[in-house]
Amino acid sequence: MHIWREALDVSHILVISLDRDTQARLDAGEYVFPEDAESHEHSIVCPYTGGCGGWIGGQQPHEVDGKSASCGPEDCICDDGQPSCLGEDGGEHPPWYDQEDFEFHGVMHTWRHGHGWTVPYDGCIVRYNSSYDLPYEYDELPLGEHEVDAEWDDTGCTLVLVPEAAKQTRVLNPQV
Repeated sequence: MHIWREALDVSHILVISLDRDTQARLDAGEYVFPEDAESHEHSIVCPYTGGCGGWIGGQQPHEVDGKSASCGPEDCICDDGQPSCLGEDGGEHPPWYDQEDFEFHGVMHTWRHGHGWTVPYDGCIVRYNSSYDLPYEYDELPLGEHEVDAEWDDTGCTLVLVPEAAKQTRVLNPQV
């Protein structure tokens, strides 16, 4: 399943805390090393109450009358010997032909090259995307809240620590 976020430019908060076992040991009076990254867990806080939104690729098949639309609305690269799912040259085209937006199984989908048919996601797409890469400084970060930007590319999401200077600029001149 492809998970993606629109080009919404907003920071999230990476919360680093002790994992449950280490916190329980600390609560029991045992001495722990809070700087040990192996004893940390993390979570993401989204600045929007309802989530920052985005889009995902669904797991349901995309077809009409039993004919697959998985090749998309423009190009078809079908297995050898299989007829094109977009119809033959000069023949009748399927209803999704040349349509970037099309309704499958009662839901409007948008074709995104490299990702297939996608649907809007209304929650926090960063938090939903559990395969994000943590900032490379993660092991050195202290417990607490750290402002991060989510940078998306064709393969996924990387969380990048927001520099102190950028944080001050955002406070003085909010972008969101």
